[in-house]
Amino acid sequence: MHWFAIAPEARPIWSRSPVFMWPHGEAETGFFYGFPSINGVSMKTADEYYGPPSDPDAIERAVTADQSRTMYQTHLEGRFAGLTPQVARTQTCIYTASPDSGFIIDQHPACPGVLVVSPCSGHGFKHSAAIGEAVAARLLNQAQTVDLSAFSLARFAASTGKY
Repeated sequence: MHWFAIAPEARPIWSRSPVFMWPHGEAETGFFYGFPSINGVSMKTADEYYGPPSDPDAIERAVTADQSRTMYQTHLEGRFAGLTPQVARTQTCIYTASPDSGFIIDQHPACPGVLVVSPCSGHGFKHSAAIGEAVAARLLNQAQTVDLSAFSLARFAASTGKY
């Protein structure tokens, strides 16, 4: 995640800007998103590139100047008025994702009393209210208003032979 400084004359605009998601191109790295300025002097943006699987205990947590420069040049430069290439702050973002990028909501195959509910990081956060409601109804043995079968672990068994 990168916070880029806003030029002084553009600060009022960025404090009222919307949250945005911007896909561009066909490359896996051709997507970014951002937020209005909360502090009045910088705006937060990030890409949504999953990359190869990694161990959260072993990943590099420092964001380099080169990574920020690439973020600015690839996604922001020429697209937004008032954003400068000056980096105000950075932070590593770890994203969890299933192999098909879908949620997992199913009984654990080896532990019948355990319900696995993995909405998968930021992607799932946007759906958390509906997921919570559907899971609560399931746990309370109430009528299901949402079909959760698309999120079953069995979809992985079909392609890999295991959960």
